[in-house]
Amino acid sequence: PPDLDLRFELTRAAEVLLQPTNERLLLDARGSVLLGQGQFSAATRLRWADQPDRLNLQANGRWDRPELVASGQLRAVELNRLASLVPLPEQTALAGRADGDLNLQWTPAVFRCGGGLRLKGLKLNTPGLPFPLQSPSIGLTCRGQRLQLARSRFSSGDWFALAQGSVDLNRAFDLRIDLGAKGRQDRAQVLIDGPWANPRWRVEGSVASAALEGPLQLRGQLRTPWTDPDARQIRVEDALVQAPGLRLRFDGVIDRQVALRSRELSLGSRLWQSVPGLHQTLGAAADVEGGLELSGPLASPLLKLDLAQERNPLLQ
Repeated sequence: PPDLDLRFELTRAAEVLLQPTNERLLLDARGSVLLGQGQFSAATRLRWADQPDRLNLQANGRWDRPELVASGQLRAVELNRLASLVPLPEQTALAGRADGDLNLQWTPAVFRCGGGLRLKGLKLNTPGLPFPLQSPSIGLTCRGQRLQLARSRFSSGDWFALAQGSVDLNRAFDLRIDLGAKGRQDRAQVLIDGPWANPRWRVEGSVASAALEGPLQLRGQLRTPWTDPDARQIRVEDALVQAPGLRLRFDGVIDRQVALRSRELSLGSRLWQSVPGLHQTLGAAADVEGGLELSGPLASPLLKLDLAQERNPLLQ
């Protein structure tokens, strides 16, 4: 190509009308294209006509050997307005405000980032959640290939969560989430770590139940390979559910088909002593032991139980 430097600049802000929201934005832009050297650069500013929110973006790069360097600034940008630029699931509402400075460097072999972003007053309402997901403040920073989440609080209905940790993009996870419920003793802890393509989840918690003499406790470890669309599934490596009179340990796989099998199943008299019919039928002299298997399509799996009791009052 000829060694030409093509420069462009909008002599006045371009007006952008978004449909169907009828949002009006103003766009300022300038830049250049160096044909002979295979380079380009651009600087833009996008702002809403009726608000001080603005989004600044600068970028430069090459196309002969792909490379992109970009930096952006968000200043008091309302998330519901920003969401109008990005398609969201139907009947999804987003509220809050974003401020931050970010820069990105990309080549086919390397991705790096820097800067930070803060979200304030986040509120996400979607049909998939029984209650809106909210957070007063979320802090995200990026250094190299590591995305860091500062300790942040989230809530949905009576439930709340404290989350913090880091993600090394295309490498590994290291996240911790502590869950709780207002006015209840229900608690859980989730640790997510391991390789990017197949992270490990470790879960431990307890839930109070009026039907049981004590809390229902859960402890487990699972894997979630997710980068291959044809192999996305939940692999339960080991899970234990226990309560007074109940102990169930199982493993298996959950995807379009379910294949879960118990390694241990024991039911004791403390589980049924408050139910007169079961107490008369099963008594308190011996536990019920056996196995459990769940298999078939996820939407309608088949449950198989194999139970035995050494001494039963009904059968003498």
